[in-house]
Formats: sequence, C-alpha cells, structure tokens
Amino acid sequence: RLINFLLFMIVAGIIGAGASAYLILRYANEDAQYLELAGELRVLSQQITTSSRQSTAGDAAAFDQLAQSRSNFNRALGVLKNGTPNLDSPQAMLSSELGELDGLWQEVNGASSTIVDNRERILFLHEVAKTLNDSIPELQAEYNNVVEILLENNAPADQVSVAQRQSWLAERIARNVDKMLQGGEAATEAADQFNLDASLFGSVLNGMLQGNRAMRISRVTDKDAKSSLEEINKLFEFVSGSVDEIFQASPDLLKARTAANQIVEDSPKVVESI
Repeated sequence: RLINFLLFMIVAGIIGAGASAYLILRYANEDAQYLELAGELRVLSQQITTSSRQSTAGDAAAFDQLAQSRSNFNRALGVLKNGTPNLDSPQAMLSSELGELDGLWQEVNGASSTIVDNRERILFLHEVAKTLNDSIPELQAEYNNVVEILLENNAPADQVSVAQRQSWLAERIARNVDKMLQGGEAATEAADQFNLDASLFGSVLNGMLQGNRAMRISRVTDKDAKSSLEEINKLFEFVSGSVDEIFQASPDLLKARTAANQIVEDSPKVVESI
C-alpha cells in the first residue's frame, strides 16, 4: 500500500508539474504578447502626436500616417480589451487600467478624426498661403510699375493713391492667411479681415481696369499700366476666385489646430496609462 501510494504521488507530481509547466509557458507567452501590444500602443501614440502636428502644418503624407496610426491603435487596444480566438484578454486583471486608457484614447481618437476629416481644406489653405507668398513680391513689383507709369503720365491722384494702397493691401491679405494657418485667438479676426481685404482688392483691381463710378475709381488707360494690371489680375486670380472657400475653410482649420493641441496635451497621459 505504501509503495502504491508513493507511486500514485509520483505520478500525480509528474502530472502536476507538467500542468504547471504548461500554464507557466502559456501565461508567459500571453504576457509577452500583452507587452508587445503595449509597446506598439506606445509607439503609435507618439506617431499620432507627431503626424497630427505635421498634418495641420500642411504635410499631405502626414494625414495618411495619422489615419493608419489611428487604425492600428484601435486594433491593438481592441485586442487587449476583447482578446482574440488565440489570445485571452487581460480585462479581468486590468479592467480599471484598460478603462482609463480607453477613455483617454477616445478623446485622442476624436481629435485625430477632426484633423483627418478636414484634410482637403487644411491642404487648400496651405496652398493658398504658398501661392500668395510666392506671388506677392511680383504682384507688388507690378503695382509699383503701375504707380511709376501713372506718375510719369500725370494721371489723376486717385489712381496713384489706389494703386499704392493695393500693394499694401496685398501684403496684409497674405499676412492674414498666415495668421489663419497659425490658429489661436487671432485666426477668427484674421479670417474676417482677409474676407474684407480680398473682396476689396478684387473690386478695386477690376475698377482700375474697367472703371467704377460707385467706388470713384477711374479706368486706367495707359497701355503699359493696363498690361501690369492684367498681370496682377492673373497672379491674384487663384485667390480672388476662392475668397468664399478660403473664408469658410478657416473655421475648419481652427478646429484641426485645436484638435492637434489636444492630442499634444493628452499624449503624455496616454503613454503613462499604457
């Protein structure tokens, strides 16, 4: 009986040791996968922060990176929360921690969505700013040429004054577009001022070419001056044809800027939670 008992205990010990080894290996493998997922989430969080800033700065490729990082973060977090057929979820052990992380992620995910959804208008405004900054020096040179021609030909004082004011107005238009891109409290005021200035610039330019009694602008008749005005019209055509679209895009860019700032602010909390 003693021998049978000892044999039984040996067999039970072997079975128990085997079962323990299996469970240890299984849990060690799961822990390794959990840690791998957590590491992936940490990297993705940093990528989201970086690409959100680059997106609002006008980098087209960053929007794709942001969208992909969002998708991957959702996938990895979903595995931790819900598990897969081959991997149990650690939800039972980490319910409060995963709940905290999920809450923070919902805020970041929503902010990321705001940026991605406004991609076209963000890129459009940056294109406008680039076009303006590239064309303003040439546009001002053309208006300076108009002023010189008008002065040489003893043109009416109102024509000279209007031409000089247009050069200054073009510079302010470009400056306000830059302010719209920067966001912040000044963006809304800059958008309103841009809308007024761009409309006024276009009306005055057309008045100098065609004449406008209501605005008391006489038509420029000098051939060389008209040639410069027509060149200015071509340079400004991209903006003048999109004034309403530019003005309407400003609030969306402001939302995207605010969203990017929120992501930057929440990023350390997300990483700490991970």
